[in-house]
Order: sequence, then C-alpha cells, then structure tokens
Amino acid sequence: MLAENLTDLICHHQPDGRYEWLSPSVEAILGYAPEALVGEDPYELFHPDDCERIRTESHEQILNGQEANTLIQYRIRHSEGHYVWLESLTETLRDASGEIVRLQVTSRDVTERQAIEEELQRQAHHDPLTGLANRTLLTLRLDALVASGETDFAVLYLDLDRFKAVNDTLGHSVGDELLVQLASRLRREARQCDTVARIGGDEFALLLTEIESEDDAVAAAARVSHAVHAPFDLGGTLREVTLSVGIVLGREDQQASGDVLREADLAAYDAKKNGRAGWRLFTPALREASDRRRRLEADLERAAERNELRVAYQPIVRLSDGALSGMEALVRWQHPELGLLYPDVFISIAEEIGRIGEVDRWVMQEGLRQFERWEAEMGREIDLTLSVNCSARDLHEPRFAERVRGIVGAEPRRAERLTLEITESLLVDDPQRAAAVLHELRRDGLRFSMDDFGTGYSSLSVIHALPVDTVKVDRAFVQRMHEDASALAMVNNVVGFAHTLGKDIVAEGIETPEHLVALREMGCEYGQGYLFGKPLAPDVMSTLVRADVPSWAPLWESVRA
Repeated sequence: MLAENLTDLICHHQPDGRYEWLSPSVEAILGYAPEALVGEDPYELFHPDDCERIRTESHEQILNGQEANTLIQYRIRHSEGHYVWLESLTETLRDASGEIVRLQVTSRDVTERQAIEEELQRQAHHDPLTGLANRTLLTLRLDALVASGETDFAVLYLDLDRFKAVNDTLGHSVGDELLVQLASRLRREARQCDTVARIGGDEFALLLTEIESEDDAVAAAARVSHAVHAPFDLGGTLREVTLSVGIVLGREDQQASGDVLREADLAAYDAKKNGRAGWRLFTPALREASDRRRRLEADLERAAERNELRVAYQPIVRLSDGALSGMEALVRWQHPELGLLYPDVFISIAEEIGRIGEVDRWVMQEGLRQFERWEAEMGREIDLTLSVNCSARDLHEPRFAERVRGIVGAEPRRAERLTLEITESLLVDDPQRAAAVLHELRRDGLRFSMDDFGTGYSSLSVIHALPVDTVKVDRAFVQRMHEDASALAMVNNVVGFAHTLGKDIVAEGIETPEHLVALREMGCEYGQGYLFGKPLAPDVMSTLVRADVPSWAPLWESVRA
C-alpha cells in the first residue's frame, strides 16, 4: 500500500537487470503501465550515451560486492519517446547464504532540476549577448588541448577595429546589434569542430582544431576577415568594419590556455598597430617586444619623479631673414639602463597608461623654467616662443585648462611665449570639446599651432572656428617637394590656405637649401629642420640663444646672391 502512494519510483530487478516489479508511480513518471515493463531489459530504455556509465559505475560494482552508496543520474526513454532524467540509488536484497537475489532501485524524476542546472551551466559558459562561447568555455577547451599534447590547433584572436566610434556615434544599443550580427557571421565561417567565442567587449576568438598547417589558420583568418567585409545594416545605417587578427599555432612548449591567448592577443595588437584590417602570426619576437614594453610601462610610471625626463630644443627660424624666432621643446627619456630614448619609443606607451598628460605638463614646465634660467644668466628678456606638443588626451582631461594655468601662473610673460601644438586628429575626435578648451586657454594669453597639417581631416570651417595662430606643414610633404609634384602642390596650397585664414605657416623638415628657397618663394613665414639644427640639449641651445648671428646665417647670403 505504501509503494502505491509513493511519488518516487521503486523497481525490483533481477541480478541481470531485468524488471521484476515496478511501483505504480512508473506510469506518472515514464508513461508505462507497471506490468508492461516486467521482464524487460532497462538497458533498452536507457539513453545510448548513458548505458556504459550505468553499467560500470553502478550495476557491475554492485554485482561485484561493492555497495553503490552514491546517486547516479541518467536518461531513460518515456513511452512517448522523449527522455526523462532520473536520479537513482541501488540496494541489494540477499538470501540466507548472502547471494544477491534482487536489486532494488529507488528513483526520482529530476528532469526539471537537470534543465535548470544545464541552463545555469550554459549561462556560465556562454556570452549572454551573442550566445557564443565565453572566455571560460574557450579556456576549458583550450586547456584540454594543451594538456593532451596536441598541436594540430590554432587560435585566432579577433579584435574589432574602431568599435568605440560605433558606440560613440550611434549608441551602445547599435553597438550591441553590431556584435550580434558579427557573431552570426563568425558562426557561419566556423566548422563543427571549431569554437567561436566572445572573450571581451569587442574581442572574439576562433579556436580551430584538426588543422594540418599554418596555411589552414591563415586561410581561416582570410575567411573571417572577408565575412565581415560586407556592410552591416544597423537600423538603416550601413556600417563597414574590419578585424585585426592575431594567429597563434599549437606548440609542444605551451603550458596553459592563458599563454596561448596572450600570444594571440600580442599578434592581434601588432596587426592593429600596423594599420588594422590585417592579420599577424605570433613569433617569439612579439613576446620579447611585449616584455620590453611592459618594462617600459613600469619604468615610465616614475620617470618624471626620478628626474629621468629631458628636453631637447629644435630651432624655429624666421625665413624672411634667418633670425631665431623660437624653438620646439621635444621630450627625451634618459633611461637608467637603456640609455637615451626618443619619443617614438615611449610616447604611445605614455598615452596608453594615462601618463601622457603628466609628461606633456612636465615638458611645458621645464621649458618655461629653462627660458627663465637663460634670462637670469643673460640679464635680459628673451623674445622667443616655446612650442610644446599637446596630445588629444590632454584636451579630454577635465582639469587640463586648470592645470595649464597652474603652470603658467600669474605671469603674463609665461603665457605669451607658450604655444601649444595640437593635431588634426584631436579635432576629429571631439571638435566641440577641443574648441571649448582652446578658447578658454586663449583668454589666458596662450597661442596654438596646428601640427602636421595636411595629414588629417580638418576643414576650413573647423580651422577658422578655432583660435589657431599657426599652421605647421608636415615634414613628409616638405621633404618630397622636389621629387613629387603633388607634394609641392600640397605645400603651396596649405600656405595659401593658411594665409587666407590669417594664419602664419611653419614648415617642418627643411633639410636642403632648395627647400628653403622654395618655401621663401611661397611666402612661408617660419621653418624648422636639420638645415638649421637638430633638437639640441639645453647647453648647446644656450649658445644659439646668446648668439647675435645664428650659425645658419650664411644660407641667407647665398639665397640673396
């Protein structure tokens, strides 16, 4: 009577497993009348993938005298054809001699619980936005490959180029839609044995297995790059995107998934650094460069505090008569072990770790102090300008204007001699913010120069709306003037363009007398370059500042002749 009222399923089995008796609850759980299963082999009902596990982990252990005190979960077929998850505990019934005469199995339906657990497992291993595998699942699968010693795999690290611009211009919901569509395209390019994962905001990975060579991985990189080439329809707005892809191949010396993903990330970073929309294969040289970069990052954190930064000064010359009109302050880093480092080695690092503002302000402060030291030594004022580079990140700092005013102080002379050089890219990123900051500082007496003009996207209206005093022509155009007619035309156009707006011109990269003659004929006001001098240490520049006649004065005699 008790068995008839139990919701759990109780079954008696012969030692070989066949049913002898089943409680009435079998009909509610599995849809069978109890008598219909008597004499049947339950292995015919078990899910094929569970049969061997049931046999070895439960049935055979019990027959061999090992009591199965642990629960086992498995699937068994319902009368309607679908499978039900059961959780079962098996006990033995023995005769007087101790022989097993019957097995009693008590089971309960855990299908709903199993579904919840599977969903939780799915959520733990899949990205909620795209439905792709997440970093956790990718890591598990990659770790298994590495641990097995297999090397016939590759990881493609896929970094979406300029995704921030999509979020900033179209909104985060549109950015999410782009990621969902991108995930769909990546799925279509993956084979059944591959894993596509989203491992970060705009970063994806493709784990390729069963590959035969490097060519297979490169071909896969080409496929996914081509797959994203077609424009994405984002709510009626068509948007083209590209991927920077890093490739790492399986090797015997790899220890863990983290090592593989770091190498793939380094390769993707190198692809992005070298122009985006391409792929790079990981090499040990990339790791060495990364190690050196990390070291520089750590050392740069305290470079200013340790008094390791230096300033070199490059003369800016008035082209009408050759007089020294000012100088550009250029930062150097006297590294205690690596020696003197130039900006191309560490400025990008300073920008990435958020130290560029500190470096720029240090150069500004040191340059102004050097002017004041020269004036104190000479006993008179120096009527020269000091140009200092200003990064886009500087103007995006909330307190940038306040900090510059703190450096300039209440001395009008400091503000009047200081020129901040800005780039065109700054105006593209956030022209309204840039204009507001520049106008605020202009009221304090500072001047501004548009650096590397001609390499970006500035329009006449944008330049005209800003308090820019000077436009600097990029050295690349100046140096090609006599070999490339288009470069000569560009310089001529920029000079005319600037004069139309009432701006002065500084030509960079003047290296030959021919450059000087051509620029003077165009009406270019100022210039700098190796023809007049490389960036000079303060003591060398001091000699030039004190000189009545600069060392390049004979050039004007030959020009007049």
